[in-house]
Amino acid sequence: MEGTLELPALGRRMSLGTPYDCRSHQIISPGATLWDQEIISKQKEVSEKKSHKVTLVWSHTFNDKCKALEVDESLKASILADLVQPAGSAKFLSDQPPPEGTCRLSVHSKATSVIEKLPINQLGSCKILNSEVITEGKATHVVVGILYGSNTFFIFDKTCGEETKDDCLKSLIPFMNKFRSVPDKGEKSTTFDPKEVSDVECKVHSDLDVEDCHFDCKAASKLLREIPDMIKENAVPVKFFLYPLHKLDSRAARVCKAVSDGLLSQAQEFLEGLERCSARASKMAADPLCVDFPQFAEKLAFFKLMMSEYKTYFQRDFARVLPSIQGGSDGESVLKDMLQNATSGTPFKLAKLDAWLKSKCKELSAGKRKDI
Repeated sequence: MEGTLELPALGRRMSLGTPYDCRSHQIISPGATLWDQEIISKQKEVSEKKSHKVTLVWSHTFNDKCKALEVDESLKASILADLVQPAGSAKFLSDQPPPEGTCRLSVHSKATSVIEKLPINQLGSCKILNSEVITEGKATHVVVGILYGSNTFFIFDKTCGEETKDDCLKSLIPFMNKFRSVPDKGEKSTTFDPKEVSDVECKVHSDLDVEDCHFDCKAASKLLREIPDMIKENAVPVKFFLYPLHKLDSRAARVCKAVSDGLLSQAQEFLEGLERCSARASKMAADPLCVDFPQFAEKLAFFKLMMSEYKTYFQRDFARVLPSIQGGSDGESVLKDMLQNATSGTPFKLAKLDAWLKSKCKELSAGKRKDI
């Protein structure tokens, strides 16, 4: 359908006919639909869409993880503003970087089973329920298609030891190729040389109901092999197809523009900087010396608390201005002021935070030398 927008589900659930606001990427009145359920049930078309694709993910920056999940810039902005909380396999987006001294490669399993669609041309004359979502400008789109299946990310971390990171990655590739070439069900299970997996850890983020996110390599291999069968009964929405409401009623709100790339990049860089600073503080707080010097640990704990509170404060303001920007109002000037204040006019300027952490690191090193 012309004008239809494809949107990754990111662990969220919607049904056919659900109104949706693409300015903030919020579900409008969860459970409510634009048309009567009986009409939707009669009109919907269901067809098979069986597929299973397995790919390698080499880079784990936030942008590359967004690319793997087909997250566009508009949806990314809502994630950064904490308007959308990814769940299921989409927790991959917020997965922490690998520990120092390790290399990382991931396998992305993308399986699909069926697709449901509403023939919008046959619904144009049907009575619209909850018409206030249109007349009051609450929604911009309506769900007219749902693709079911599952995404699963297998994250492998390998200890580098004396190897360089590049050599470590190269040594992981044969194992990854063997893992990806899982035999068909009924054939002999994939076996791994103990030396191949002795220093490899696996973590899983999946849309499927898996009991634990930490797997040994054999169990992870078994899960990958079973995914096509598992989604026959346990498939979840992996993609939504959204139709613009203004094509049904000219009074409906529209998405007029996206946040400029420069401003979105600045916001992302600032939020990622806060996360890195918090991670560095956590690493220092885990040092055994902090047990002997509780006042040092208290300073780091307070620092982390301030990081968390300011991040929440920034995201709250970002969430307020984002819908107005994408709805066509002049909100970018407000966002510019926010970023200017955050990056230069507050104690949370990243350069200042970095300098403070470096000073604490020196204090920690000095304490260790005295202890020796």
